[in-house]
Amino acid sequence: MGQKMKRALLGMLLASMLSGCSESTPADLNCATDLECEQRLGPTYFCHPLTNHCRTGCRPICEEKACGQDACGGSCGTCPTPEVCNPTGQCEWPAGVGEACGAGAAEGAPSLCADWLRCLEVSFETGALPCSADGDCLAFYPPDWNPICLHGDCLASLCAWECSRENGTDWCPGGLDPLRSDLGPDYPCLCVPVESPGEQPPGSACRLGPINPTAGACQQGTWCLGSLGPELYACSSREECRSWLPGGVGADCVAGRCTWAFCASPCDSECLAWQLSESLPCMCGGSQVGPRVPGEPCALGAIHAISGGCLPGLLCVGERPGAGGLSCPQGDGECRWSSEAGWNPTCAGGLCGWSVCVEICRDGACPDGMALFDFSGFGLACLCLPGPTACDSVLPGGPCAFEGAVHPEAGDCPCGFTCLGALPNPQGPSCSDDSFCALGLDPLLNPVCLDGHCGYSYCAAPCDEGACRSGFEPSAIHGGCFCVPRQ
Repeated sequence: MGQKMKRALLGMLLASMLSGCSESTPADLNCATDLECEQRLGPTYFCHPLTNHCRTGCRPICEEKACGQDACGGSCGTCPTPEVCNPTGQCEWPAGVGEACGAGAAEGAPSLCADWLRCLEVSFETGALPCSADGDCLAFYPPDWNPICLHGDCLASLCAWECSRENGTDWCPGGLDPLRSDLGPDYPCLCVPVESPGEQPPGSACRLGPINPTAGACQQGTWCLGSLGPELYACSSREECRSWLPGGVGADCVAGRCTWAFCASPCDSECLAWQLSESLPCMCGGSQVGPRVPGEPCALGAIHAISGGCLPGLLCVGERPGAGGLSCPQGDGECRWSSEAGWNPTCAGGLCGWSVCVEICRDGACPDGMALFDFSGFGLACLCLPGPTACDSVLPGGPCAFEGAVHPEAGDCPCGFTCLGALPNPQGPSCSDDSFCALGLDPLLNPVCLDGHCGYSYCAAPCDEGACRSGFEPSAIHGGCFCVPRQ
C-alpha cells in the first residue's frame, strides 16, 4: 500500500474517532430542565431528577420527595438511620411504643412506627362508633389507645410490640397483654396496654381496649387475652355473642361485631395446656387435668365442681352461671332446656350452667356423635361438642358423686341427668363390703359400703311426659318426676 493511501485511511479513522467524541450519548448529557433534553434529543426525553441526565421511558415521580418509590421501580432516596420514610416521601423520626400511628397520628406528628414495632389501627364500619370530637371516643377506648375522632367516626391507633416467647409467659413486656388481631396478616398477635392488675380471676371477662369496657382487670400473674378484627361475626347485642361463643366467657359486641376478652393464666403442669394458635401464648384451658372423656361433664368453677378435669388433649368448655341466667330453684331438672342435653346442663347456686369435655377438631372433622362448631369468627379454634343425638344412646342409672361421699370418683351425671341417692345411715345395718349392700339394695342403685354402712347413687333421667324408657319407672322426687331403676 502506498504512503498516500495509508495517509488517507488514517485520516478517515481519526475523523471517525473525533466524530464519536464530539456527540455525547443521551445518558451523558447533563441537564437542568426537561426542556433542554426535548430540544436536544426530542419530545420523549426528560431530565432525570436524581442524575440530572437526559433519559427516555418511564418518568420517575420524585418532586418534593426525599425518599420512597419513584413510580418506575427505582427510589427517590433513602433516609438516614433511625429515620423512616413516611407515606408522603419525607424522612421523619419514627413513633415509639404506645404512640399514635397511621391515620391516627396527629397532623405533623410521626405516622410510622419504628422498624421493630407494628402499627395497630382499630376502626369499624362508618357510623359504628360515631363522634363529633376526640373526647367522645373515650367512651369506646381507654386513653392509652390514643382514640381520635376522624371524619365523624372513632379510630384508635398505637405502635405495638409483636408477641414473642422471649417476653415471658404472656409473650408481652410488663404492662402489656396479647391481642389476637385479624387487622393485618403479618402480625396476628400484638402487645397492647392494659390496666394495672385487678381482681378478675382466670376465665372472667376483662377489659382490653374497646372490649368489655365495664369489666375489671385481671389478677397479678395472669393476663387479658382478646381478639379484634373485621371478619368477626355480626351482632346487635352482647347476649347474642354469648350464645355463639362456647361458654360465652368474655364475649362482647363491639361496633356490631362479636369479640371477646378474658383473663388467662399461664400453662403449668397442673392444668390443661391450650394454645389457640402458634402465634399466641399457651394458657390453661379452663380446667385441671383429670379423668373425664369427651362428652362427660368437667369442673368449670361451680359447674360440675366435683367431676374433675378432662383427659390431656381435651378442653373443658361450658357456661358458668351469671347474672340474667336461667334460675333453677327446684334443681337440675329445671336446666334441662338451658342447653343441649349432651352439654350436661346442671344447677349451681340457683342458676343453670353446663360444661363438657371436648376435642379441638382435626382437619375440619369430628368423631361420630360429635358436632363441629366453628368459632373461627371469634378467632377461636373449631371444637367438637356433643350433637343433638349424642345422648340418645346414653342410658341413665350409672353411679354418680352423691353429696360428695357416695361414688365421688364417678363425678356428675352426663346429659342433664340428675344424681339421686342416699348417704350411709349410721343407724342402719352394718356392712363389710359392697357385696353385702347388694343383698339388701337393688344392684341397679349402685350400692356401696362406706365406713361400715350402705349408701347408693344413680343418674336419673327426667320423665318424658310422665313416662320412662324400659327398665325404669317414674317417681316423684324433690318435686320433680324422675326415671328410677325398676326394682
